[in-house]
Amino acid sequence: MKKPRILVVGSLAMDQTATTAVFPRQGQTVLGKKFRSAPGGKGENQAVQAALLGTDVTMLGKLGRDSNAQEILAACKAAGVHTEHMLFDETESTGCAMIILEEQPDGSTQNRILVLPGSNMTITKEDVEFLRDGIAEYDLVILQLEIPMEINELVAEFAHEKGVQVMLNPAPAAPLSEKLLRCLTYLSPNEHEAADLTGVPIRREGKNVNWQDVEAAAKVLRDRGVKNVLITLGSAGAALCNDTGVYHSPCAENITAVDPTAAGDSFVGAFCTAACCGWGWEEALRFAKESGIVLMSQTDNLTPADKKLYALRDVTGTVDSIPLIAASIMSKKIAAGADAIVLDVKCGSGAFMKNAADAERLAGIMADMGRHVGRRVTAVISSMAQPLGMYIGNSLEVMEAIEVLKGNVGGDLLEVSLTLGANMLLLAERVQSEEEGKALLLENIRNGKGLAKFKELLIQQGGDVRVIADYSLLPLAEEKWEVKATKSGYLTRMDTAMIGRASQETGAGRMFKGQTLDFGAGIVMKKRTGDVIATGETLAVVYSKSREKCQSAADFLQKAITIEAAPLTEQTPLILKTIRQEG
Repeated sequence: MKKPRILVVGSLAMDQTATTAVFPRQGQTVLGKKFRSAPGGKGENQAVQAALLGTDVTMLGKLGRDSNAQEILAACKAAGVHTEHMLFDETESTGCAMIILEEQPDGSTQNRILVLPGSNMTITKEDVEFLRDGIAEYDLVILQLEIPMEINELVAEFAHEKGVQVMLNPAPAAPLSEKLLRCLTYLSPNEHEAADLTGVPIRREGKNVNWQDVEAAAKVLRDRGVKNVLITLGSAGAALCNDTGVYHSPCAENITAVDPTAAGDSFVGAFCTAACCGWGWEEALRFAKESGIVLMSQTDNLTPADKKLYALRDVTGTVDSIPLIAASIMSKKIAAGADAIVLDVKCGSGAFMKNAADAERLAGIMADMGRHVGRRVTAVISSMAQPLGMYIGNSLEVMEAIEVLKGNVGGDLLEVSLTLGANMLLLAERVQSEEEGKALLLENIRNGKGLAKFKELLIQQGGDVRVIADYSLLPLAEEKWEVKATKSGYLTRMDTAMIGRASQETGAGRMFKGQTLDFGAGIVMKKRTGDVIATGETLAVVYSKSREKCQSAADFLQKAITIEAAPLTEQTPLILKTIRQEG
């Protein structure tokens, strides 16, 4: 999929945000609670959101010659926004916004904003003239009204002439010329701005809006030349109106708006990203409003007792106790509130369960635990006769996982992922069979939805989506060592426990409690069991910080890999058994 290129022409400002229990009345002084300063401005907010979602974004705006400008530039660059077209004014200071947040009883806040445009209003026609031809290299241009109107009109005209899509976020509200409106692919006002622009008030009762008003306001704007009118409606969600119909996206549920500042800007940035990717209207709206996925792991704060109990098992020689292993795993799943649980129980030399009988016993106990507390549990017992994927180590495994989502990896890793995912879909009642679930997951890999969801996950948890396209952003140890075959034959066995030991030698795994991991260390396997091997052929590549560590890991790998004259007559099945226990 082509990486979208977006140009944002707009405002940059330093946001000064104060939180208070109550907005001051005229003549009143109140004590505030919190204060922070952070880069903002509608243009910067939209550019950063689109960039963090993986879009190739260039920002054009005007800053002053002051410290705020340098902080804003640094924030843009950190988010991956290109800043080569940034402008500077020698007399005006960088724009700023004064924001007051009033705390509400439910923990949310309401805001009041005063914008001091400063250098944003000093952009001239001469500053943007180079875009007359240069704008053609972009897929979409985003504009707002915190810069001179004549600049918005000129840039929109340039884009329209070159067939480039234009999004205008008409805030703060101001009259728009017919010339500008005819150049717009998208216009995204909120309900108040839509009313100001059209004279059609949008009535509401609480979270319920009058949809006839929404459609009437949108029609006025579409009749004036706008192709797509996207009206954001706060707690009522958003509505997109165009020639194909009216698309309503309700507000994300169970959300407390701790700070609504820039929420609309983020919405615009995300929507434009989805639109450039060619997503359908409903999907683009959903992408713009929410992400439905999160990752978490245990910490001392989340599971304070687990660490103590594990230490007790260590000194009492009960670490390998199957009932205690089951209790440790399931207690966390149940306490976290999951009502449906899919477990991947590994079986092999490198797993807790060395044989199929013990693995099945563990899986059965955990399924029974779930049943007793009303949870639906599926346990998939899978073989660890060889490494699941070809990459072993922190950064390396992230790379391989992304390649799976790109549709570039098959084999055992894909098969186990599909099996586990299909069983999740079964428990969620999204499919009727495991086969149907696998087919749906494969389709979502092929159409890019899986990778898009991963992007959502990264942005929602503060990750850098640029790694999806640029693995050089992930750490990788400089030293490497090729492990060569010492004889010809067939690869008949891998000792996964020994391979795990090799991984420890690189620094990718811990050899003792508290050891710092080397995220750039690891092993890339080049062969699988059953492969024909020639003398001198590369079996694996080891990455570590030192040549000594590489060599030590290589020695363990040589011991882990068995090459024999006769081929394998039978491969260990990847999926040994699936245990389903309804709660």
